[in-house]
Amino acid sequence: MAKLEAHLYQSQFGRGPGLNLLNGITPYTSWYIRFVLANLWLFGSLVEKVFSKKPALNALQRTTIAVTLISGGVKENTLPPSAQSNVNHRIHPADSCQKIFEQNKRIINDERVKGKIKSCVEPSPISPFGDHVWPYSIIKHTIRQTFNGTIVVLPGLSLGGTDSKSYTSLTKNLYRFSPCHLMHSDFPRIHGINERITKADVERYLNFFYHLIVNSNLEILPKNHIKTEL
Repeated sequence: MAKLEAHLYQSQFGRGPGLNLLNGITPYTSWYIRFVLANLWLFGSLVEKVFSKKPALNALQRTTIAVTLISGGVKENTLPPSAQSNVNHRIHPADSCQKIFEQNKRIINDERVKGKIKSCVEPSPISPFGDHVWPYSIIKHTIRQTFNGTIVVLPGLSLGGTDSKSYTSLTKNLYRFSPCHLMHSDFPRIHGINERITKADVERYLNFFYHLIVNSNLEILPKNHIKTEL
């Protein structure tokens, strides 16, 4: 397990919506960051290394790993004859379940260790995005309509598993968006201790989805994005 956790899987920096995200935020950054992001052909490896040190950013560029279950002996004074562990991956869209499994075997490189894929959901296809894509435009307009201030809406990667994977046979337009404000301190609470949602975020959810439903019934989206409430 130590070998797996210490290993960085192949970087997919510059592939997928992560690159569009960087290109989109470039005009809104400080001049030196803007210079770096505008010249990724030169500074790409530097940005990749910086991303690797931040868990949330690292997940934008490569498959990640978490050891979630470990079991072994049951007696305090006896070494266990065997042990088991469960490894959970968030697989990057450029990777696959089998590719990561084979890579894990090469990393462990120990014939005594046996592994199998218990369950696997391949990464969902990247949904189309851009102002020419009607469903994406509806979400983009609704975000600007329901949030205060200057809002920049950009494509990205959802770092957690969602139920949207069950709808890939119905449409290619699958988008993951949560209309709430998450702070860095909130991430450890997700599926953990003190998981919660604020009253203000409950109101944001209601307001956002109300307007999303209304906007989905329009043939032409208004050009203004004046903030409105229920």
